[in-house]
Amino acid sequence: ASFINANAFWKSQIVQIFFKKNNEIELIPRVGNHTILIGSINGFEEKFKKLQLFYQQGVPQVGWNKYKEINLKFKDQIVCVKK
Repeated sequence: ASFINANAFWKSQIVQIFFKKNNEIELIPRVGNHTILIGSINGFEEKFKKLQLFYQQGVPQVGWNKYKEINLKFKDQIVCVKK
């Protein structure tokens, strides 16, 4: 939460943070109708860099509402689930 609050973009974009029973983190963004799965807290800064890159390069091509889930749990990849 401190990381999100310290960054103007993430502070305006992320509206809810859920901590799941399995110690994984799920985020709800302000824009778009999807959830963001961060997984564990390990490497969270790199995961946010991947997400920002996806927002900058992927979203302009497909739109905000193409996916119901953006999964950042895996190293060096983003897995998206279509609606």
